[in-house]
Amino acid sequence: MGEKKSYFDEQDEGSVDDAVIATEARFDETTTSRTGATALRWVLTLIVFFLFAGMAWLTWSLAPVVVGALASAVLFSCMHVVLEWERSVVLRFGKFNRVAGPGLIFMIPLVEYSAATVDMRMRSTAFKAEHVLTADLVPVNVDAVLFWTVWDAGKACSEVKNYVRLV
Repeated sequence: MGEKKSYFDEQDEGSVDDAVIATEARFDETTTSRTGATALRWVLTLIVFFLFAGMAWLTWSLAPVVVGALASAVLFSCMHVVLEWERSVVLRFGKFNRVAGPGLIFMIPLVEYSAATVDMRMRSTAFKAEHVLTADLVPVNVDAVLFWTVWDAGKACSEVKNYVRLV
């Protein structure tokens, strides 16, 4: 007869649960597209530029083109699109000002900036099987899933150290 092995020395075989946990870990990142939001920023910026270019064409002057290019650059830098499930934490001179979004938001250039964009959707964090013993020494595998969400984006970014890195 062979010698008995300890329960904890057994090799783990890949189970369906482990595959699900691994798959969930890969989809932690945002998989949505921001192309529509970026396209809106570009369209509005180009409309402003072409309005100034049209004024330049009517007046036969180069000055409105230069002013239009500068106005378009400033507009593009201060205009941001926050998606439905996100909130943007806006700081003014480094001090918390407001939580903005969803939608098109404007920020004062060189005065305000978006410190973080917080995902408000429910997230899940899966924990792999842990080998534990009950009080009566019965070995048990324990899998767990933690569901969590952010209720207040301002507090999450201003009161939790390195919140952006935790996500």
